[in-house]
Amino acid sequence: MNASTQSKPFPSFEELSGPSFLEAVTHAGNSVLQSIADSQQQILATLKTVAEHMPKAPENVAPAVPFAYPTARELVEANFDFADRFLAGQKAFAQKYLALVGS
Repeated sequence: MNASTQSKPFPSFEELSGPSFLEAVTHAGNSVLQSIADSQQQILATLKTVAEHMPKAPENVAPAVPFAYPTARELVEANFDFADRFLAGQKAFAQKYLALVGS
């Protein structure tokens, strides 16, 4: 194999610049997100099957502690609310930074 037909381990700068690079990054990100979503669907399907074969827990059981813990749903909502606010702040910072450096 000669040098002109040999595949390069890394693309050149020219190959990375422009819309093709952005398209490649976007495609890679979408592929990752789709893989995560597929994995989550498999987990939910498995959990549903397991839950269908588990005995039902009693509904009116007094808590073992004198105070109420947040529910799992409340914890998830609070954590994702924080994550949303954190990402919004990071995006605003990045946009302000880019405006200052003229990009």
